Amino acid sequence: MVKKLRVRFTLTASLILLVVLIVIGVVINVMNYYNFIASTEKTMTVIAANNGEFPDYEDYLKMLEEERLREEREEQKKNEETAGFEEVTGANETEESAADSEEITEETAEPEETVDPLLEKFEYSASFGFGLKVTAETAYETRYFYVRFTPDSSMIGYDLSHIAEVTKEEAESLGRTILKEKNDLGIYGNYRYYKHDTEGGAKEIIFLNCATQQRSVTFVLYISIFTLIAVLAGVTVAVWFMSRKIVKPFVDNLEKQKQFITDAGHELKTPLSIIDANAEVLKLTEGDNEWVDSIQNQTARLGSLVKKLVTLSRSEEELSELSTEKFDISEAAAETVSPFMILAEKNDLSLVSDIDPGIKYNGNEGSVRQLFGILLDNAIKYTPRGGSIAVSLKNKSRIVFEVRNDCDDIDVEKIPNYFDRFFRADESRSRETGGYGIGLSIAKAIVEKHRGKIAASSADGKSITFTVTL
Repeated sequence: MVKKLRVRFTLTASLILLVVLIVIGVVINVMNYYNFIASTEKTMTVIAANNGEFPDYEDYLKMLEEERLREEREEQKKNEETAGFEEVTGANETEESAADSEEITEETAEPEETVDPLLEKFEYSASFGFGLKVTAETAYETRYFYVRFTPDSSMIGYDLSHIAEVTKEEAESLGRTILKEKNDLGIYGNYRYYKHDTEGGAKEIIFLNCATQQRSVTFVLYISIFTLIAVLAGVTVAVWFMSRKIVKPFVDNLEKQKQFITDAGHELKTPLSIIDANAEVLKLTEGDNEWVDSIQNQTARLGSLVKKLVTLSRSEEELSELSTEKFDISEAAAETVSPFMILAEKNDLSLVSDIDPGIKYNGNEGSVRQLFGILLDNAIKYTPRGGSIAVSLKNKSRIVFEVRNDCDDIDVEKIPNYFDRFFRADESRSRETGGYGIGLSIAKAIVEKHRGKIAASSADGKSITFTVTL
């Protein structure tokens, strides 16, 4: 029991940590890859806009300024068009509202941000720190080349002055390979390429060497995986050793409950036996008496309850020590059903069995027989007179044992609670049959010990089926 709780606690904690680490790792690597893509694309578009050359730093700043001014002019043009449309459609507005609008615009306008010239000289970056970062050294650090082709795929120009590892023949071969590609942007080996049309009608392909950036992306990925494994392993080991102290209060409480039930059961057996014996003496000396009969009936009920409580408290401990062996489960099922045939006939019930012969199973035969007996006893108790019970044992991909019986109206919402300890769907019916809501709990414990599944279902609310998969 202690080991089982520790394993569950450790696995739960490790699973939560694994999910958190995976999310963090994915976010970090996606951001890193996005930065790689954004910076290389920006670099190639800058080279393409500067006629195949990476501009000097001062020229680059001028290019940024021109781009910013162009965007402002486009935005201003849009605003003027929008204002003209509003003027036509809103000619009936008063001068006062227009004045108010101008006043609001002036109040809400944000002051222009000033950029530190020294900071601007040494670094420019896209929003949120992603994309291309340019300094005065960037032009000398960027390794690239380009080739140009006519519409009929004849090479008419190239520039290898910014790279040393590529020859003219290799550049032409790479260019012709990329000409066949459908995408204008992509990755080819250690290069990112950008294919576009020049003003003269030629097809220019820019190749940017990204070996360093690719190694950086791969390195971050490997570091993330290694860190995830190391942290997960370390925390799992730490949680495992700490789990003994964490689950100890729960284990101690459970053991005390079991011990209390066992001690109380033993303490109650003696007085119950004495009361039953005294009642029997009274019946012999005084003759039959309804009060004496009531005492004996209630004593018998209480004795049965005490016995089942003790059985339940010991069930998990006993099940944890079960020995397993291969046995004929078909024979065990048939022998278990046989006595219930007589009991069913006595209660005016129809009991039909369909058991495939010769099915072998590796488990504890005694507990499996007990499982079958619990389900059959439950069916006998809760099937109304004239009802039917069907038992089947089949060997599909796994062994399936089913018990279906007619019953009174079922509250389908309560079916998942049938395996809870002391749960009784019908209090009055349970008192008549002597049920205490313990049998199905024991059945579930037996099935789980055999790594199986047990479930209850009702298709029409007038019958119920218990299915055991082993």
